Amino acid sequence: NCLAIYTIGQVIAEVGEPVGGEGTPPESVYAGLSPEAYPHLFAAFAGGYDYHPDAMYEAGLNALLTGWTAPRR
Repeated sequence: NCLAIYTIGQVIAEVGEPVGGEGTPPESVYAGLSPEAYPHLFAAFAGGYDYHPDAMYEAGLNALLTGWTAPRR
């Protein structure tokens, strides 16, 4: 059941309506964000985001099947 729900969620996220609705320029979505109130979100929007849905799906699927590994320090 977890794998089915995960896959359905990924499909909906990939083909769903974009944030702000179709045709809304990204600038208008984050225009009201304050860099003081949301510094990380503001930086992510300002710097862009590389979207790789297949790689994201594979990483999540692998995590569900094998678990996350702790980063080495």
